[in-house]
Amino acid sequence: MADLGCKSCHLEIAFQQTTRIVRSACVNCHEKDYILILEEQQQEIKKRMQEVRDFVSHFKREKKPSSEQQRR
Repeated sequence: MADLGCKSCHLEIAFQQTTRIVRSACVNCHEKDYILILEEQQQEIKKRMQEVRDFVSHFKREKKPSSEQQRR
């Protein structure tokens, strides 16, 4: 289900809605346990965002000029 998004079925869900609003929309149509899909997606996004932050941080450290390069 990781590649199934709410907009796949629910075209009325708009970009940048709060999870509270989306969560209530899920519960209105589906059983309460269906919320787990939203929570799984949130956790996956958080994990991926942290991977991106770590990569950017590492890249910035690698690209810093050495003290010798700075003197030139």
